[in-house]
Amino acid sequence: MANNPIPGSYAGVVLMSQRCFNGATSLGASIPLLINTASAIGTDRTALMSAQAVYQAARGSRPALQAALDAARVVAFNFCDRAKGVLEFYLGRQHSAAWAPTGFVSSLAVPPNEAGLVSLVGQLQGYFGDNESQENAELQVTAAVAGTVLTNLNSARLAVDAQVASRTAQKQNRDAKALALRRRLSGLCKELGQRLGPLDSRWRDFGFNMPGAPSVPALPQ
Repeated sequence: MANNPIPGSYAGVVLMSQRCFNGATSLGASIPLLINTASAIGTDRTALMSAQAVYQAARGSRPALQAALDAARVVAFNFCDRAKGVLEFYLGRQHSAAWAPTGFVSSLAVPPNEAGLVSLVGQLQGYFGDNESQENAELQVTAAVAGTVLTNLNSARLAVDAQVASRTAQKQNRDAKALALRRRLSGLCKELGQRLGPLDSRWRDFGFNMPGAPSVPALPQ
């Protein structure tokens, strides 16, 4: 006998819910439907589609925020590289213990990763604050510039992290709305089973198979 599985995909449940809504709109009063009415189906369907739109908007904002973070990392790297060039005049071209207060603790290599850059820029900000005579305003190597670079880098990271948290929350909300709509359609199928015969052609008006009709096997691949 034919069965009526509820689609698991977003597109599938949206399509089926439209057919169920159409059937409930035209036949709900005559059957009659008491619980899973056209109004109830429409409300759950609209809630899912709205949640999907919000989720997709949250996903769409990620590339721009990630690009801003990548750009802030480049600015931070370039600042550290310029600062190293300025400090070589005072501390020498070879690494020594004298470099440790600047943040170049074990070598003169500028770290490529974000965590290393945050740490190094913060150290350089403090160092130049304590050693203003070694700043170079013309090359934009000062404690103030370091503070701006660090603030921008941290702000860009916070924006990306906030977007990830928002996207996760919106996906969870979308999934909850999808589950509610699937339950609604499953409830509709059960309600119709109490009011329609297994071979009543009105099943098809809701997008369902007639439960009493023989199931058609899938074509062999």
